[in-house]
Amino acid sequence: MSDNQKSYNDYGQEFKSELENALNSGDFSGLNRLVTDTVNAAVSGVSDQVNKGVAAVQSGIYQGMGSANGQRTVQSGPNMTEQWKLQKEKERAAIKQKAAKLREQRKQLERIFNKGAGGSSGTVLQVLGGIGIGLNALPTLFMILAIFIIPFEQGVIGAFLFFAIMSGIGVGMLGKGTAIKARIKRAQRYFEMSEQNGYVNISELAAAVQQKESDVLKDLEYLIRIGVFPQGHLDAQKKCFMLTDDKYQEYSELTGERARLQAEEEAARNRAAVDDGLTEEQRKVRTVIEEGRNYITQIRLANDAIPGEGFSEKLYHMENILKEIFINLEKKPEQLPKMHKLMNYYLPTTLKLVNAYKDFDQMSIQGKDVTDAKGEIENTIDTINAAFGELLNKLFMDTAMDVTTDAQVLKTMLAKEGLTEGGMEYGSGLG
Repeated sequence: MSDNQKSYNDYGQEFKSELENALNSGDFSGLNRLVTDTVNAAVSGVSDQVNKGVAAVQSGIYQGMGSANGQRTVQSGPNMTEQWKLQKEKERAAIKQKAAKLREQRKQLERIFNKGAGGSSGTVLQVLGGIGIGLNALPTLFMILAIFIIPFEQGVIGAFLFFAIMSGIGVGMLGKGTAIKARIKRAQRYFEMSEQNGYVNISELAAAVQQKESDVLKDLEYLIRIGVFPQGHLDAQKKCFMLTDDKYQEYSELTGERARLQAEEEAARNRAAVDDGLTEEQRKVRTVIEEGRNYITQIRLANDAIPGEGFSEKLYHMENILKEIFINLEKKPEQLPKMHKLMNYYLPTTLKLVNAYKDFDQMSIQGKDVTDAKGEIENTIDTINAAFGELLNKLFMDTAMDVTTDAQVLKTMLAKEGLTEGGMEYGSGLG
């Protein structure tokens, strides 16, 4: 225990003893003195404790303030300033990035769904229609009453017609605007249903908005026309709506591929039907002709990709010669043995040269080696064209000789009969 605590105990014993003496003797002066001393001692002790407590608190406060001031000093230094600036810059950059992302998302959305393209016109029509009705409906009613009062006054009738027409125009504009707004509202539903896959069947849209398919089709055609669906497309049968150009491209490619396959199947069926009545030799001729036409098609495709007119003219000339060769083969199938080298070597090699020239020509930078190679191919194509032309002449040679022989025989027969010029004998017959 402390000294103060012992003093308080001593005062307690003295106070108890003095109180008993005062009660026994009736003299309370000693008790009064003791109480005063006790109170003063207690007050003095309390003051000391309070002073110590205050000092401790003040010491803690000063230490805390010193620590805080020290921290503030550190924080308010250059490092904190730079950190604060850096943090603010990061926040501004994040805000700008988020805003840019939102703008880009909005632009991307507007590329496929521009809701504002038609909504504003509907609102304008509604407002103008409402104003027209508001300004002209009441005067129209007054004019109706005036007609009953002054039935044959032309001015009253004219005014009535004017206000009635203006009211009708207002009603029409209001109705048109309301219809446009309703259509735009349906457009939102169309977009939601087609957004995930990029396309949707019109029958599904009709069921969703509880409209006829013909009405939904009119909606879509109108919305595509005014730009609500800038990339919107309908299929050929008008049974499917495609939201984007990419999806329409996929549809077109798929449709084209399907049409090509159908055409090939049809051609195969036709060939099979024709081949049923052909001999083995005739089938071989048909196969060679089809292969030759395929080579001609591939040469034409390569030629289309070559912009240079000079080389393209050489390929056009080659194409015409080859067409004549295969037309002649179709008429004269007995010429098939002469086509062996053409089909097995000349045409495959020619196609390789043409494709190589196309690849060289598409190079953005063409060095001397490439230029020399192109020149060599051009010269080779000239040689090939000359060879193909000679082949065509040989294929036609037999035909030309046959025609010449037939002509000579006919002239001889006519001369014998005296039917040629200067040699006709009257009375001779043709038998």
